[in-house]
Order: sequence, then structure tokens, then C-alpha cells
Amino acid sequence: DNGDWYIRIRLGLTNEGGQHNTDGYHFAPRHKEAITVFNGYSGMKEASFASGGDGKLGQSPHRGLLGWYDPTNTSQNTVFCDENRNDARWSADGSQSDSAVPYFVAALGIVPKSANRNLDARIFEGQDYRTKSWQHSSPAFWGSMIINPDDQQRQYHPYQLAALDVGAGMNACPMDSIGNNGILGITADGEQVSYVSVLELPVHPPFSLAGFAGMRLQPGWYDAGGSNDFKTQAALRRMQYQAGVPGVGIGNAFADPCLPATDVYAFHESNINSQTGGNEKIFGDFFDHGLLINDALWDRWFCSSVSDMPNGSNKKEAREVLEGFLSGEEALPVARYVKSSTPYKNEDIVKRIMDGDGWKYIAQYLMVDGGFNVNSTSVEAWASVLQGLARRKLVTNANGKLSLVEPGKSDSSVLFSRFMVSTADKSIDALGGYSPMQGSSSLRGNSGMLAAWGEVRALEADKIRQLAEEMVKQVKKRGPFLNMSDFINRRLDTNKELALKGALQAAIDATDINDMFMDETTSPISGGSLYKFKEAEEGSIYTAAPGYLIQSDVLASLGNILTVRDDTFTVRAYGCVRNAHKAILAQAWCEAVVQRTMDYVDPTNDPTASEFEPDGRKAKGLTSANRIFGRRFRVVSFKWLDAWDI
Repeated sequence: DNGDWYIRIRLGLTNEGGQHNTDGYHFAPRHKEAITVFNGYSGMKEASFASGGDGKLGQSPHRGLLGWYDPTNTSQNTVFCDENRNDARWSADGSQSDSAVPYFVAALGIVPKSANRNLDARIFEGQDYRTKSWQHSSPAFWGSMIINPDDQQRQYHPYQLAALDVGAGMNACPMDSIGNNGILGITADGEQVSYVSVLELPVHPPFSLAGFAGMRLQPGWYDAGGSNDFKTQAALRRMQYQAGVPGVGIGNAFADPCLPATDVYAFHESNINSQTGGNEKIFGDFFDHGLLINDALWDRWFCSSVSDMPNGSNKKEAREVLEGFLSGEEALPVARYVKSSTPYKNEDIVKRIMDGDGWKYIAQYLMVDGGFNVNSTSVEAWASVLQGLARRKLVTNANGKLSLVEPGKSDSSVLFSRFMVSTADKSIDALGGYSPMQGSSSLRGNSGMLAAWGEVRALEADKIRQLAEEMVKQVKKRGPFLNMSDFINRRLDTNKELALKGALQAAIDATDINDMFMDETTSPISGGSLYKFKEAEEGSIYTAAPGYLIQSDVLASLGNILTVRDDTFTVRAYGCVRNAHKAILAQAWCEAVVQRTMDYVDPTNDPTASEFEPDGRKAKGLTSANRIFGRRFRVVSFKWLDAWDI
């Protein structure tokens, strides 16, 4: 049509069961294709075009993930784009002379959501499907299966269609790059960033529950049938459904737009059919996985830091770490842990803890030196505990060897990192100016030719003070916190401000700490019924991206010392003797410091014995004295006071 081409794209089979010219074979283009769709097929299994979809049709993320289908035609072999609906037009320049030689007019593919709003303009003109893909629907987790999606389902998905012009022959490439490196935004309309660290393979076990923040909260996967068909199972597990899985999990509590503000579950009808082997319902089950796992972990579990540790080219066994701690020769990696008073010999403690179920008992041998109550409404107290992290040093491998992050930083600067071993040798705050659209070429040590995102943040004393002030405001709004999960999690509340995020994240976002990430924002798209809490889709598209300070970044350093109750108390007493005329003849003051211990009043019960049954009733195994009085208090110190001490 006057030099313009309309391209009809089909995936898999024709109505007659034949092969489409547009379908490659193990990514190899066929002889006379005008365009090849790279569909993400794992290449692990032979494609069979005569078996009703076994192979590419059954395993293609295009089909299973993106749902590129005409809603008016829901059969498996429907048209994605045609001349009657969602027109996409490309032009040829007339130089195509040999029909046996392909002339490339466009590149189609799937890419992670980014700031680039123009990738699928030919297909969905005028629609902005960008989302908070680092907060939810993380591209690191593939994403949910959506078939015949509405606009909200398309926005929620972590990937989008890239439809880019080529129009200059076989060697043309419409994608922009930095040297030989592709960029996150694909073209100049998006991020010019070639290096982004999203997940971490730890070199040692995490020292805090928040250290697990980057590990996926797995909602499960469906069984496609055939327990011995491991290749198919491996391919399908890449396409595990999203279903409320957050991009950053443990230690964070961002609301998901697909879940009501007041609930942790919602069911969404989908167009998933029997192709999932009878498992289609699980694709409609949405849970607040982050809130639920926080509730399960933060008041029942902790990280002792007794573990195998790297030691030069070797490793230090967990037993050696424990023995050095108990003997007083070395501190644990979590230096605020101190040995509790116990009558047991060190060798007996080591034997008990290093047995297979030692994790059940280790807590009774550890105490926290200087725990902090999160219900504090003192700005000075919050500023002090946050500023105390200035002594903490971060390690990086940005230069190919371990070194300190910003070794010359000021004594008042507090460093936070997303990872146990940082990927950058400096903070993004040290750059003088930083934009996630451009990244920086100085964050990767000697590999400076790559524009990268950095995840290290450096907060000076004024920012720490600002955060402390906002934290006190949140405590007054939400407190008292009854347990740690109550502090970390968002509220299930009709008050949407409290339901959007946890208290610490709300305090962070009330400051200007993350202002550099606010240039690109998103809002909930209309059209669809997926969103139950639309306000959760509002804000920066970079929310929770590396470098955007989040709760778990702070909790990775502080989480082990935080508590919602005090166990050490200062008690003062006064007494006097009066005569018959009420005149004071003598008086005295005293002061005692008492501390609640882990031991029961009656030593018949072990400290690990539970005080309550799961249903909230008092545990039957406790003696009557322990049911009434609970844990033992010990007098840490006692002294007499003078009047001028009061």
C-alpha cells in the first residue's frame, strides 16, 4: 500500500497445523522471513509443530507471559496485530530486489519496563504502561502469565513490547548502546545504563533478616504434567506467576495495587485456561507475600551470625567462630551480641549448638548490648542510634578485589548498601549529581566505560536528623508497636496513608533522601479490574530500585538491635521516718537496675520452652510458678543515693 507494509504476526501453529514463516526454529530464522520474533524459548526441547503446541507454542513467554492476543479471538493461534485492529505500519525504501533475501523492517521483542514510554507506541499508541517494576512485578522474576489482558494487567506486568524501526537493511540495529553494551532503556528515550545489580549471590549467610530482602518470595509454580519431563518443567519455572510477589521482600512492606488496602488476599479472574494442567486458579490468587513473611519471621527468628565465614583464600568454620566468641577472644560478626550468663561450660555449649538442631537453642546464649525500642518518641534517641552506624564500614569488590567503600568518608557520614558486598566503591551521593536516567561511569571501579546504577547511599548528619524527626512522627501516628512485624509491616487499614508502606519507609519517603529518583513517575492506568488499591501504583517508577533507599537497607544494619519492649529498667525507691508531728527524722534514697532475663523463675523449665500455645493460651508444659511470674528478673546493680543525686 504505497510502500507501507502491514505485518501480521502469529506465534506457533496455523489453523491447519502448519508452520508460520514468522516462527524461528531454536532461534534460527527461516529462509524467507521478513521478521523473526525472538520469543524467549529456552532451547531446551525440540519444537514439535504437529503436537498441538509442544515446544515453542507451549513454552513461549510471548504466549504465556505477555498475552499478545486479539481479545476478540481467544483461540491459541490468534492474531496479535492485523490491519483491522491495532495497526502497526512500517515502510520499505524500495531497495528490496531479491525475494529470497530478507529485508528487515522492524525489530520486535520483550524488554523490562523502564522510563522509556515509547517502545510499544506502534501497537498501543497513546498508552503509558510504565509501572513501579522495581517495587512489584520485578523483571528479575519474569512475571505473571496474562492472557487476553486488559490495560491494568499490561501495566502491572514487568515486561513490555519493543517495536522498533529498522528500515535500512540487514545490518541496521534500532537499539542504542554504549560501546558494545546495550542499555536498559533500549533507545535514547530511556535509561542510558548498561550495568544494574538487582540480586545478590551472598558470599556468606546474611547477618540480619533484612539481608534476605533480595531473595524472591516464591509463590510456587504449576505442574505442567509429566514428572519426568524435567526440561519442560525447567522452562515453565521461568514463567512463575507474579501473584503479589514484591521486587524487594523481607524487611519491606510496600502495598501492592492488586490487593485491597485492608487485606492480604484477593482473587482475580484471569483468562488462564486448561493449558496449565488444571492449575489455572493459582494464577488468580494474589497474596501480600511480603507482609505475611514479615509477620512470620521478625518476632520468631533472628540471624546469630554464627556461620562459616570467608577467611582469605580459605574459610573459617562456624565452630571456630562460635568457639572464639564464647572464649571472649573474638566478637561475632554482629558485634552487638554478647554472651549471656550461663552455668554451662563452653565446650558443652558448642556441642549443643553445633548439633543438627542447635538453631533451637542458640538464642539463650546471646544477649543484645544496647537494644533500641522502636516505640521511642525521642528525636535525639533515633538520631543517636542512626548516627551510630557511621562507624560501620562497607566492603566492595568493584575493582575485582575486596576493598572499603569510600575509605576517606567523613566521620559523620552513614553508609547504606542494598548488598552485603557492595557493587560500587562510592555512594551515588558522592557523585555531586546523579540521575537514574544516566547512571554513572564511575561506579564500577576500573570498568568505568559502563554507565551503571549504584546501590550505596551516604547520609550526612543533617539527613540522619531529618530521618529521625520523620521517624518520631510515624511512631506517634502508628504506635505503640506491639511487635516487630507491626513496626515493619504496612497497616491493614482504611487509612490509606498507613496502608501504603511500613513506618520506616514512610519516614524515609517523607524526607528528600530519594528526591533524585522522582523525575519519572507513574500513575494507575484506567481500564480493567486488577487494581484494588490504586494509590499503591502512584509515585516514582524507580521506587525500590538500586540506590533508592528502602526499609531493608536500613534494617540490614539496625534490625538485630531493634525491639518493641524494654528489658532493662532503672528503679528508684524512697523511704523516710517521721515523728508524731509528721516531721522527717531520717530519709534515704536507693537505685537499682534490674533486667529481665531469658531464664524462667522456676528453672524446671528450659529457657526455650514456649510461654503460649499457638492459639494464645498459656502453655501447659510450664510450672505454675512460671505461668504466673514468667521470666526471671536479676538485679544488675544497686546503690544508695544522696539528696543531690535526685
